Amino acid sequence: MVKPVVNSYRVPRENQPCLVAFTENIMAPLFELLERCRGVPQNPIHHPEGDVFVHSLQIMQWAFKESIDTDLILAAMLHDVGKAVSSLGHDKIGADHVKPYVSLKTHWLIENHMRFWQLIMGDMKKKSKIVELVEHPFLTDVLQLARWDQLGRDPHVVIAYDKDRIIDALNRCVDKRFGPANLYHAGRGSSKWEPVKHGNA
Repeated sequence: MVKPVVNSYRVPRENQPCLVAFTENIMAPLFELLERCRGVPQNPIHHPEGDVFVHSLQIMQWAFKESIDTDLILAAMLHDVGKAVSSLGHDKIGADHVKPYVSLKTHWLIENHMRFWQLIMGDMKKKSKIVELVEHPFLTDVLQLARWDQLGRDPHVVIAYDKDRIIDALNRCVDKRFGPANLYHAGRGSSKWEPVKHGNA
């Protein structure tokens, strides 16, 4: 059985890039991983917004606001799914769980999102590791992910979880980035990504 790969590329005869659209089938295992985060507690001092699921939706919202890179947006949505198993080492756990379903970039961002903080806080000491991270082509992406990680901690923001709208939003991002002619399967609907309701969490 062939495993689905999100945002996988094909090059047709005319040498134009084509992308596989996001569908319910492709997203199903990712949504399942995300939904396992419901009720997974976090330290209220650092995460006043609530559990891992709430935190992940807030970060995903920021990602949709500021990026059309679906690899990065999926990393934002899924970066903490490993916490459903264990907070300790959740970056590696989560990366292992999403690996069959995501791009190499999304996988790398999830696996390394804590290494960025080790670099910034001075906990990364080995020069070779520092150089490897600083010179990595995804450094700016993991920086953006770290920013959203901090912004997604608002106890007064509630995000509506709507899988169809998430799929639609991902497909619109692909349209904007690569052009609709390069998308194999159009997303369902055209509703805007407006999942935020302000109020008491």
